[in-house]
Amino acid sequence: MEDHVQEIRQKLPWLVFQDIEYLFDELDYDAKIENLIMQVPDLFETFGIDYTRKYERELYEAAELPLPKKMKKADIGRKDDEPSEYQIDQANYEEVTTRAESWLVPETKYLSPKEIKAAERMVGKDYRKGYLTNDKFTKDDFMIVMEYLEHLSKLPPDKKEFYNGLLDYMLGELTVEKRSVLWKAARKLSENAVIYFTERELERYCGCEDGNEMLRALLESGLIHKSGKWYHFWNHDMLWYLSLKSIQEMSEERKQLYYQEDLPVLWDEEGTEDWISFLKENDWENFKDYLVVPGFSEFLNTAELEGQKAPEKWLIEELKFEWLVFEVNKSEEVHMIFYCPFPIMILEKVNDSIISDVYDLFEEMIDEQIEHVKEFKIPDGGHSKITIQSLLHSKKGQKLLKEYGCFEAMEKILDTMKAYLD
Repeated sequence: MEDHVQEIRQKLPWLVFQDIEYLFDELDYDAKIENLIMQVPDLFETFGIDYTRKYERELYEAAELPLPKKMKKADIGRKDDEPSEYQIDQANYEEVTTRAESWLVPETKYLSPKEIKAAERMVGKDYRKGYLTNDKFTKDDFMIVMEYLEHLSKLPPDKKEFYNGLLDYMLGELTVEKRSVLWKAARKLSENAVIYFTERELERYCGCEDGNEMLRALLESGLIHKSGKWYHFWNHDMLWYLSLKSIQEMSEERKQLYYQEDLPVLWDEEGTEDWISFLKENDWENFKDYLVVPGFSEFLNTAELEGQKAPEKWLIEELKFEWLVFEVNKSEEVHMIFYCPFPIMILEKVNDSIISDVYDLFEEMIDEQIEHVKEFKIPDGGHSKITIQSLLHSKKGQKLLKEYGCFEAMEKILDTMKAYLD
């Protein structure tokens, strides 16, 4: 269940509408739809989703039912010690979340690592490969895997070679056109962080005119399963390696466009972090040549031009550090925020420790020196704040930044970027 909480939270609001539309095609649809609607407030509260009046109105309109006079609220404006109208006790929590998961996640019986080893021994094998025992396969899927491995003179050394070979093995009889359809469909689903999908959802994400044709190609491939209204690939890895083939077949010009224009748009979308990380790990040369190098190069040129002889000071100002100071129970709590330009986001993806180290350094500085920087505080609504500009434009502030190694930290960021250009 925990594997799907984020996906459920992200998709549940529109998934309810999709279920209503789906139920209209069934017998006794009116009772089923009404039962579904009655469950929604509990589900929304459990997953921390606002059950607003606007959503409720749209929900009842979609169900072709009259809107109740009294709005059902999900934990809005209540006191800490006051139970919500839809408060769910711990005993019922699992039941509610399982109900939501059943909407979103088809029931799939995956083999455990122990069962995978047992399946290997049944055919006299002991592969001892982590990409087998640590991944998800149904019993039927794993039979195909062993059939594929039996044709090889030696085992694939890693997960990437294993899946690329398996996909070629399974798609060998499909036409180039159908393969291309599969690759594009998989990439669009990966970009939208969709694991389980319906025919309508496939049409919506892939923008295909004939969803049936695409579904036929998917079903013929043997790479997906159907459970009720749901379709899904064998597992995440199969989806991503299939998606990667869509990029590999692109021309160099189209790859450049993908990495410099398409991928940045996905950067802040919920759920896409895994896809971006997958590309970094499995398509590194293109990731580096078309995203990392041009992004860092432009940023470094700007730092040299606008920073003149002190690019590290320019970078500190560019990151726009601010410390928000709140009075809480006669003591002060400090919350730090800063602006993250896209090249810094790229650096965080390729070297995740360097940005977190900088964040910790600047946070530690103000936490430890809060009593000595009161002169830099300025009123800001119900709290006060300290800006990096106020520190940079005073001798005392600059001394503090030097003592804590903040300028050296900025130099380290710039030097790390330069290293990727060599």
